[in-house]
Amino acid sequence: MKRAFAVGALLSFGCVAATRAYELTPELRADVAELVLSVEQSPTAAENAVERMAVLWRWANAVSVQGGFVPKNISLAAMYVPNPTPGTLVSGRYTAAIDPWIRQLAMLDRDAGALGGVSVEHGVHPAASWQTIRVHYRVGSHGVREGGGLILSRHALGGYLAPQVDDPTGDQYVSISSSREGLRFETDEAPVWGPYGGFRGAIGFPVYRARGGDLVEGDTLTLVYGDRSGGGRGFRVPAYSNDAIALPLHVDPGNGEFYELPPATFSVVGTEARGVHGFAPSIVAVGERFRVSVRTEDRYYNRASGRIPAYEVSLNGEPIGRIPGTEALQSFPVELSSAGVYRISFRSDDGSIEGVANPIWARNSPRQRIYWGETHGHCGFAEGHGTPEGYFEFARDDASLDFVTLSEHDVWLTDGKWKTLNDASFRFHREGELLVFPGYEWSAQRQRGGHHNVLFRRSGYDRIGVQQAPNLTDLYRRLHEKGYEADVLIIPHAHQAGDWRLSDLSMESLIEIMSSHGTFEWFGRRYLENGYRVGFVGASDNHLGHPGYAPAHPAGRYAAEPARRSNIFQFGGLAAVIASGRTTDAVFDALQARSAYATTGSQRIILDARLNGSQMGTSVPSAEERRIEGRAIGTAPLRAVELV
Repeated sequence: MKRAFAVGALLSFGCVAATRAYELTPELRADVAELVLSVEQSPTAAENAVERMAVLWRWANAVSVQGGFVPKNISLAAMYVPNPTPGTLVSGRYTAAIDPWIRQLAMLDRDAGALGGVSVEHGVHPAASWQTIRVHYRVGSHGVREGGGLILSRHALGGYLAPQVDDPTGDQYVSISSSREGLRFETDEAPVWGPYGGFRGAIGFPVYRARGGDLVEGDTLTLVYGDRSGGGRGFRVPAYSNDAIALPLHVDPGNGEFYELPPATFSVVGTEARGVHGFAPSIVAVGERFRVSVRTEDRYYNRASGRIPAYEVSLNGEPIGRIPGTEALQSFPVELSSAGVYRISFRSDDGSIEGVANPIWARNSPRQRIYWGETHGHCGFAEGHGTPEGYFEFARDDASLDFVTLSEHDVWLTDGKWKTLNDASFRFHREGELLVFPGYEWSAQRQRGGHHNVLFRRSGYDRIGVQQAPNLTDLYRRLHEKGYEADVLIIPHAHQAGDWRLSDLSMESLIEIMSSHGTFEWFGRRYLENGYRVGFVGASDNHLGHPGYAPAHPAGRYAAEPARRSNIFQFGGLAAVIASGRTTDAVFDALQARSAYATTGSQRIILDARLNGSQMGTSVPSAEERRIEGRAIGTAPLRAVELV
């Protein structure tokens, strides 16, 4: 099998044109012209990679702010080219990629439609079903010369098996056809690395190469994912719901280099009802009218579709009403006339589906409430799936969260993506309803400080990405220089562990000790052992657009059964915040003040713990006698309470 590694004849790009697709400042335009010329004269090597990458990164950010497409791995290279892993040289995979990136941006600078685009037929599918998905690639103005073609790669966290082009009788088979008569195709293989390929390093993916003629602007190539004509079952879509699951494609226009395209995407929705779950406020006032949300789910914890059963609703075991079988998401009002702990349960008419809501503690005039949120989650802007809109809609509608952050890895963010995330955060923020704290995940290697989520009080702040601040001390310093101390919160986590020997308590007061990656009580202890006064939160680190209510990751060997749990991946956690109200300042101030705790899974356990009468998040004078007391109200009968 041939390997498409070699770079063929270089394309010639003029440095000046009457009309450009994107506006650049005169200084950047001059630097870009020099950069494009330099790669035609000599390839990028370790000696000139840092200088060229600096211009490429400025260029990519300028394009992204104007809505232009930027290959995903450029932002990662902007960190690792000038700041290679300590003790190593600039990685060869970055130096080899810089020149094709420059040529691609130059091509798109002349004409944003030069490389064409993709579209998808029949883009909505039931979870875990076998489907046939048709993807059309429309050739751009640059055309595709004979020998060029398409790489059919796979999203690294796709939750679906890799496409194959060798066995028409097998599953996941992808066929190809062309609108141009007389064209035939031969198969090949080419390496791809990053989220749209091999996540830890390049791996080979199938290629279809055109033979028997060239393709010109307007010609189409049709890829049939899950072609059943040979007897295969089709293409198995993931088992998790999502509004934009990527089918990545790369095009070789005939020069031997593959250029990433904006991916084809399709949506997955839930299937038949198998379960029900309720969400209620944890603390309410006696006589207060509040609402309980009910979510009917399929076997994979997606919002169910199809026939929804009616439910009998009980309060502390006594029937109080019915919910009609209409929508998968419903809500109803409740008012409690006396103080105490209440539990609401649901049972379908035939008894096949039962579920509960989280416990409710009714109190006389409570001064503070418990609010539930997600401080660490991802969508398709990083190495995950889905849109920011889908992420926030899930937080609001499916997980019934009080506050949320979309903390995309900064190694995949450009200035344009950061603007998009801020705009989406602003649109979905509703004071008193869903509080959205814009943020990102500062994603340095462990040797440089480890991963930290950076949350802002509100939209409009500049991100200090790992490209600008490659070490943890740089991050602290740059945030201080911006004067952000009062409006930023930094939360390290144990997966790619934060450096517990360093902590800036003016911004870093909470530690994430639970996520889909595991439970890391030891991680929080390391900060305490080093003398830092910190609190704790849980989070999901979900990459599938399911903040606050996240089943296990559909990665690795579990791709065929995405809802399966293992000793590596588990259901994501939550952050509980004790605050005076569901407002931006009240909740953010409470997070900064360590008035928070962590829970596992979707368990909204009520906790009221006090030391010498003072609650979590406060400082008390030293005393010889130290009395810890409190109350825990579980989502099931308590088995043990362990004091560490």
